[in-house]
Amino acid sequence: MNSRYILPTGQSRCYDENGQQIDCPGSGQDGDCQFDNFAINWSTERFELRSDYLVRDRATDLIWARNSCPSEYPLTWQEALEFVEQMNRETRYGRSDWRMPNRRELRSLIDHSARKPALTPDHPFQNVFLGWYWTSTTAAIATRYAWYVHLEGGRMFYGNKDGYYWLWPVCGCSDILASTGADQCYDERGSKISCAESRQDASLLMGAA
Repeated sequence: MNSRYILPTGQSRCYDENGQQIDCPGSGQDGDCQFDNFAINWSTERFELRSDYLVRDRATDLIWARNSCPSEYPLTWQEALEFVEQMNRETRYGRSDWRMPNRRELRSLIDHSARKPALTPDHPFQNVFLGWYWTSTTAAIATRYAWYVHLEGGRMFYGNKDGYYWLWPVCGCSDILASTGADQCYDERGSKISCAESRQDASLLMGAA
């Protein structure tokens, strides 16, 4: 069975309960269930260097900033949203459609067979920080918080919007990734606001319905 909207995890190895590598066939683990979702080789053909500044992910068709930390310093969630707007005003890297990735877009970069960083080996990105990166998706469970992804091991959780973390801008559209389902926007205090021009997940509604 193929699913158009689910990416492979990148896992190709299997382990026992003690963490020892074992043969995958018959184990029923992730590495034993390699679905042929994509025609590309996940480890060697996934990323296309478009220029010195842009990288296309062939798995999703999204365009990422090659520099994963263009702000050069951590930002609060609101500062990160504003930084992206400044990038668009400047036509940074030749694009004016930058945005903060939603939680599905950012996590789509993660290769679950890798660590430090949790990215496909031989990826072309620069300045990858082994810490938290913001997404534009507010956590419905606590709207003062937004989802973020940790690049050391690929885990995802939610953090206070007043915290200082990294921004990895994305642009372009993907008909592979599903939308997150977010339909409301919130400020850094967790108060509901109009989505118009907020550049949040629920404002942009990126992804397949």
